[in-house]
Amino acid sequence: MHEPEHEQSGTPVQWELCRKTARRQTVVPETGVTGPLFGSGIVVEGLAGDTSALEGGDRMVYAEPMARAVVEPAVRDLMNRCGDGQGLSTTVAFGGDGFTLYAGVRVRRVATGQAEVSLACWVTNRDAARYLGGNPPSEDETRLRPEGTATPDGPLTTRVAGHLATRMNALGTPRPDSDGYLAVTVPLASP
Repeated sequence: MHEPEHEQSGTPVQWELCRKTARRQTVVPETGVTGPLFGSGIVVEGLAGDTSALEGGDRMVYAEPMARAVVEPAVRDLMNRCGDGQGLSTTVAFGGDGFTLYAGVRVRRVATGQAEVSLACWVTNRDAARYLGGNPPSEDETRLRPEGTATPDGPLTTRVAGHLATRMNALGTPRPDSDGYLAVTVPLASP
């Protein structure tokens, strides 16, 4: 349900009624960024496991910053600690207002001077509505199945893995592995 376009601080915006919360949201069409009406910061609405509020370009806005700020440093740390043939893993988080993006990261040395990096990303909504509605986020949502309840978000994982591959001068493109992660081979001495 769209109303006519308006001007707010010189930026064209569209007004739409958010399906999940019946709150007015502003959508900046050029970027796909959604925020609260007359508010600051990004607000993502929804329930646990429901990423429909992050569909399209919205969640992709965070893929490059997530790859740069938390995933790449985690990969480099694991590569430094990983011995030949050995594999290490960790989970990193990249937060925003009302949501947290997670990445399960695995690193395994596969050849001299090379490591295979596997990645799976997901979103956990942590907006105030979940707390007020009696459905606060649980610790299980910070871990992938079978240890937790999270499931990988394919489009987000693909985008973060692509940015990571570019940043680390990958020796190929990200490809699916046997358990839902995307894997890419990178040189150990990448810049």
